Amino acid sequence: HKGQAWRRQFPHVDADALQAFEGTCEGVDEGEALHEVINILAEMEAEASSRPGSLPSRSCGLAVQDGEEPRSRILCLDLEGGLDPPRVNTVVKFTGLADLVKQSQGTLRVAMALPCGDVYSLDWAPGLDNLSFWLTEFGLHELRVSTEDSNIMAVPLMATSHLGDFGAALDRFHDVCDWVWDGDWTEELEDASITLLAALDTHFEELSQVLSTAPMGSLFTSELGPSRKRLETALGKALEGHDAQSMGRVYSAVRSMLSFQNCLDLMGPMLGGVGAKFQRLEDSFLYEAVRAFDSARCRATTPSKRAELKTALTTLINFADGYLAELAPGEARDFVQRWTTGGLRDVLVCMRDDPNGVVHPMPFFQLRSGGGGILSDMMKSVMSSFGSSGEEASRATTIEGMVMLAATSSWTDAVLKVARWSESLVEDAVIFGSPMSTFGIDANNEAETSIAAMLNLMALGFGYVTQGEETTKLIALLDRDRATLPLESHGAFLSDKKRRDRLKDVRRVLRAARKKGGKLTLTASTDFDRSLAALREHHADNWVGPKLEEVWKRMLPMGLVCCFELWYRETSDSEPKLIAADFGHPHSRGQAYYVATRFFDREFRTLQPGFLLAFAEAEALRRRHFKLWDLGGADKSPMMQYKPQVAIEMDRCDFLRRLRECQRSPPAEVAQEPSDTTDVGSITPQTPQEPHLPITNLLSGPPPGPLKKSLLPEGVLFEDLSEEALWGAVALAAQEKEQLQAQQKVPANKKNQAKPAKNNKNDNKDQGNFKPKSREKAADPAAAIVETKKGDSNNNNNNNNN
Repeated sequence: HKGQAWRRQFPHVDADALQAFEGTCEGVDEGEALHEVINILAEMEAEASSRPGSLPSRSCGLAVQDGEEPRSRILCLDLEGGLDPPRVNTVVKFTGLADLVKQSQGTLRVAMALPCGDVYSLDWAPGLDNLSFWLTEFGLHELRVSTEDSNIMAVPLMATSHLGDFGAALDRFHDVCDWVWDGDWTEELEDASITLLAALDTHFEELSQVLSTAPMGSLFTSELGPSRKRLETALGKALEGHDAQSMGRVYSAVRSMLSFQNCLDLMGPMLGGVGAKFQRLEDSFLYEAVRAFDSARCRATTPSKRAELKTALTTLINFADGYLAELAPGEARDFVQRWTTGGLRDVLVCMRDDPNGVVHPMPFFQLRSGGGGILSDMMKSVMSSFGSSGEEASRATTIEGMVMLAATSSWTDAVLKVARWSESLVEDAVIFGSPMSTFGIDANNEAETSIAAMLNLMALGFGYVTQGEETTKLIALLDRDRATLPLESHGAFLSDKKRRDRLKDVRRVLRAARKKGGKLTLTASTDFDRSLAALREHHADNWVGPKLEEVWKRMLPMGLVCCFELWYRETSDSEPKLIAADFGHPHSRGQAYYVATRFFDREFRTLQPGFLLAFAEAEALRRRHFKLWDLGGADKSPMMQYKPQVAIEMDRCDFLRRLRECQRSPPAEVAQEPSDTTDVGSITPQTPQEPHLPITNLLSGPPPGPLKKSLLPEGVLFEDLSEEALWGAVALAAQEKEQLQAQQKVPANKKNQAKPAKNNKNDNKDQGNFKPKSREKAADPAAAIVETKKGDSNNNNNNNNN
């Protein structure tokens, strides 16, 4: 890819000149001849970039600093103009390379990992102090530098846009707003909740009657049912339990219901004038009840939470202003009109500044529609779902809140759409199929199609849930934030104190359980039916229905679904009890593992079974050469708070780059007998990917793995769970040991200064009867764990409670 890399490295140099120089360097990766060419190209780039009309550029200094871990080094960026990331289409000019070479006294190697997963090796010549790179893609890049005397040092570099900032600010505002209520249940909130529940009953009954006589009314009635059930269930639980989880779900369900209602109003003429039979939603009794509920909810919230909400709203307004300022003439006309002369900005400012202002959902829903309005955006997405016109490869000009991925899309087209949505998508749900026919899973006639769709969606970067009973629909989720653990490196995980503390707690719990004679065992898929029954018992509103269970059972003998099971024996004579389980899937050439759902037995909460299972499961996968352990989406809900303690919360751009790079890596080879090879239909380990096929064909995406049973967890994994079997525990113990040794190495002169003079017995008279305690022998925190090798390299949904 030298030509492609040079196009990014020397963007102002004429393409014909680059091609000519590339021909002279064919087959040459280093040496004086290549260095001479690089020096010439660097001079040409410097001259051309100084001319008027050149691409925008930004300087970025490089430096190496000591890391928090002993003997570790980290690469740091110093961006010109502050910490704001560079925009797409900016040329970043890295400086300080000569100093890096002097510090290391070795050969410098530089590479850039792109959001699409490609990694470009960048050519550099001795004597050059700078290196340019043209950021043409939205998303997270990673600059990697290595010398002969160091491991690879990597630092992230985000290429963002005003559109991306605007969409992210809207999603993060909704996340704060959904979970703003923190536990003060008031009489006003009680009355508002009951009123909203009654208004919902009245509204849906009237709407059902109208739809019963309308063309396609039955279709919309079936779509209406889950939305109504979700909202009424959340309200009922909030009234009964007064818990934050249910209250947050109420608000998100209200937004979902309003989205459906707004589309219904817009499509009223197609439904026999349904919209004309109702007053505007904003003027209805239902929305009046929504506003009253939101007002009561905010007044019952603590001042700190209200301040957090106002801060998120301020950020949203600022980024919306920035997005508007960057729009080209004629782009997003409807948004421009609503934001300025339509008064939408003034409404949000009033919500923020008026002490009595009510933060209600409709104005934020109006932010989501693009240049042609909500209906235009929806119809555009519908038309694109019937086949690719090549438009999906281009970046969006507006945020997109209602998007569809056709089941007939090829892998190539689907990858392009995901790249587009990484910048523009708000909310997280993507309709898979079409609005009139959402894709349904089937364990019978269409089992292979359902299995292929699920695996390819995960490989594209989606999570998934299912919805409905008679027709079980597959919903794809592209979450804004992803909880993912890179399994090959412990450095990033252990750099966070909260994560270190959680791992320490889990070690102590495990140690105490074993000391009392208890025994914890980790197995994989030894009792799938029992685990499913426990999942149903644990989650009353479980989204895993009978049809998905049947599909999973079809996937089980293929090695395409796995259930990690944690068992506990209180004594050697007692029966083992299932205290936690995770259901998930290997995908992307056996490089990634997605956890679909999980549960733990609250009777054993003092054992921290969810955390124990997480760390043991991650270690089992690491030993089988998996690179990413993916827990799906993360947000501020109480049920999600365990995720940042066992994984790293990363932006979806970061997650997608890591996933794409994994998919370009060759699968791990494991020596085994040929009879252990498992075929899935016509798929074998040697089957090439055929990306032109629809994603409902398993050949379309990357194979889920080498399809070798020895790579997939199966049977008893850890008979007697010990600390060495917890992911990160060995590295943490080694880190603690090195820190302790460093603390004990006090310089001799400081020790002498600390000792009182021996020949003056009166020096300590003023200290009374004080006698220093004898120094206790320092405990070795790593004594119970085998020390790992030093210098661990740092190269680098799951709405269920832990």
